[in-house]
Formats: sequence, structure tokens, C-alpha cells
Amino acid sequence: MIEKKYKILVLEEEKADSIQAILGEEFVVSAVCPDKIKSISFTEDKPLFMIWDIADTKEFSEDTEHLAEDIHIYEIPLLLVNDLPTHPILQDLSGLPLTMLLIRPFTKEELIKKVQEFLRKVVKWQLERIVGTFHYRGRKLVLIADEEPMIGTVIQLYLKDWYDVVQVRSSHAALEFMEYLIPDVLLADMEMEIHRELRKKEELRSVPFFYLTYERDRITVLRVTSAGAIGCIVKPIQKDELLIKIKEVLGTPADSEQKEEQAGEKRNRIFGETDKSIISEAGQPDKPHILVVDDFSMALKTMKVQLEGEYQVTLAVSGKQALAFLEKHRPDLIFMDVEMPEMDGIETVKRIKENPLWREIPIIFLTGNKEKDTIYSCMSLGAADYVIKPVSVPKMLEKIRNVLG
Repeated sequence: MIEKKYKILVLEEEKADSIQAILGEEFVVSAVCPDKIKSISFTEDKPLFMIWDIADTKEFSEDTEHLAEDIHIYEIPLLLVNDLPTHPILQDLSGLPLTMLLIRPFTKEELIKKVQEFLRKVVKWQLERIVGTFHYRGRKLVLIADEEPMIGTVIQLYLKDWYDVVQVRSSHAALEFMEYLIPDVLLADMEMEIHRELRKKEELRSVPFFYLTYERDRITVLRVTSAGAIGCIVKPIQKDELLIKIKEVLGTPADSEQKEEQAGEKRNRIFGETDKSIISEAGQPDKPHILVVDDFSMALKTMKVQLEGEYQVTLAVSGKQALAFLEKHRPDLIFMDVEMPEMDGIETVKRIKENPLWREIPIIFLTGNKEKDTIYSCMSLGAADYVIKPVSVPKMLEKIRNVLG
């Protein structure tokens, strides 16, 4: 993953030991004096976050009120600096999406450390707004820009053992993602013509990218090469072709301890030690354990890819297989498909509820049937919730968190 300098805005009085001077080597810093507050415009140049030294601001003027409104409107994360933990205007700045208060005195090193800590929180917050829960392990990063969810799922399945993979559904979302993290390689649907936008930003011009196409005829190849892409990858995606082309750009991954250690160091530079929960692997015993039951194998693989960053995931292709699993294990949650051959989800759940050892396990039904009778049948069995397929990742994670807390 290509690292970058981030833009921040500092609002402070001019002084020799200014925050701007201290942070100038780490960030692209622009500074504004409080008496020039009217010159601040987030429409023209929005910073990643803002540092506001409020020690000399006794109360809100008309100008500072307008600035506070803009911070709310444009959702600018705010690091406040003050001499005391209390200040009259702190109450007026409450309700912002992401804020942190830094109290003086602090050394140059302490300031840099605190700002880097805030940066990690901001980047993580922004990325999760774009792609939902973001699992970054510090490995080479592949970004997929394709509106077809199945394409992204297949690519993630093929690459997840070697690289970190993220999918977005539009060129706009891809560009927004790259405002915070620049991927090592980008895969994009050719119809998005994302090369036009990459050319507009100097820091994105060198991002290697492949176009995803349905054809590899002469005209398509000409379009791809003239756009500056490395090449095209034909849909439906073939695993061998995908791996060969990605490895040509990113190199052959090695599972050595040195590689893992370097990945950990890189991850910590971005997200810090405190965010280990977002990068742990599936299968670890400290994670909530989810059993997914569905006779459609691709649906199972999709669920696994979407959940395994945060949860330990076990797959079952039938009601009988699920019951056999429960004989030896107790998951924290069960996703149960309704429509399955032989023993459907309704019958399987009835048997689960009949067993006193299993009946307290929360169950979320999966169904493609929106009929009220079907939903009523599911909920009447004591299910915790239900989800209509196809399931969006944010909705699914929201349901899980509501059940597991």
C-alpha cells in the first residue's frame, strides 16, 4: 500500500513553537490565525482533520459560530488544544462526529504522538464510512471498483490468503477511498473509465490498475492499453489468470515470519497498536463464533468473506450438517437459510429449539421470500431476527451487533 502525507488545517495564533511548525514534516499543514477565520473554506480544500487551539478563544463570535457550523456540515474531525480540560466553548462544539481534546503542557514528541493517534482514528473512521468494517492487516492492498457484488466476492476468495482486498461499488467510492489509503493495485470495471479521474490527481497517476472486461478482443485491448491500464482481466474471473496478473505487479507473497513482522509494523503505522481487533484472523477463539447454514455454496462463501474479519465463521450446507455440528460445538449465533432441500430452515430450527442445550443460541433467518407468512413462521419459532436476501454487508453486520451486543 502506498503511504501518503495527509492535509490538516491548524487554527492558532502565530508563535515560535507553533503546532504548524512542529507538524510540518509529518503532514501537509496549512495554518490560519483566528483573526483570519473568514478565509477558511472547506468547499475548496477540505482537510483530513483540523487542529484548533481554543486557549485564546474566550467565547464564540459570529465568525467562529459560522466555522463551527461548517465543521458540522462538512463533518471535519476536530482535535482541540487547550490549557485546561474545561473551556466555555467546548459545549458549543459538542455533537461533532469525531473530536479529541489535547491538554497542555506537552513536548514536541508528545504532540506528534497524539496527532498520529488522532490520525489513525480519523482514517479508520473515514474508511469504515466508505466500505463498512475495514480489515487491514498491513499486507499489499487490492482495491476493487465494480458494482457487481459477486465479482468482488470471487476476487476476495481468490486473493484473501495473500493480500488485503476491499471492494467498492463505484468509481466515486474508489476515489473517496484513495483519499485516505492508496492501494498497491486497483481492479476496476472498464465502463467506469476510472483512468480519467486517476490522471487528474498527481498522487494517483502512478497507481497500477487492471480493467475488468467481458471481452478480450482487439478493440477492447486497445481501449485498455490506451487508458494506461496494465492489462485486462476477463469476467467471469478465472483464479489462475487473476493470481498470475496480480503477482506480476505485487510479487509472489511469502508466508515468512519476516514478511508478517513487516506487515504488522506497516499496519501499526496506519492504525496503531490499539486497533488489533480489526485485523485478527478468523478462527481465533476470542472472536464470536457464527454458524452459517445455507445449501447454496456461493452464498456460504460470500457470508464467510463478509464476516470472517470480525468473527469466527463455520459453514454448513444442510440442516443435518448444522445439527451434527451442534453436537460438538456451541456457536454464539446461527444464520439459517429458510429454503433448503430435505430439511429446511424451519424444521432445523424447530429441532434446535427442542434441545435445551441449544435453544438459547440466537438465530437469524435468511430468506429470499418477502411474504408475511414466511417471516411470521420464522419469528414465531423464537428467532432473534431475519434478513431478506440478497443481504448488504452493513445491514448484516448491524443485525449481528444488535443480537450479540
